[in-house]
Amino acid sequence: MALTDDQNRENGGILIDADARSNIPGLYAAGEVGGGVHGRNRLGANSLVDIFVFGRKAGLHSAGAAKEIQLGKLMLDHVKVYDEQLRSSGIETERVSPVLLPDYTNPETRARRLT
Repeated sequence: MALTDDQNRENGGILIDADARSNIPGLYAAGEVGGGVHGRNRLGANSLVDIFVFGRKAGLHSAGAAKEIQLGKLMLDHVKVYDEQLRSSGIETERVSPVLLPDYTNPETRARRLT
């Protein structure tokens, strides 16, 4: 049984059903991200139990669903477009794909990285 918008609105989170499925095909959620099975009533330690119960359910059901998915030809056209945009803008970089999030680490931490 999926949570209703009213039950989940106060906490936010992804609406899920009893098998941890969201209304987006292939998206499963567990723990706090799911807003919890308790709706508006966030019950502290119960969230830890939610992670285990719904994490297992999400894993089992998503593994079963993955066996049924038919993938088409995988392509990297988006990377080629990104690379062309960099070249046409005169930007030189060693990156080979887009960065989704900026690097917020401070320079001292970056200097200690192994890679």
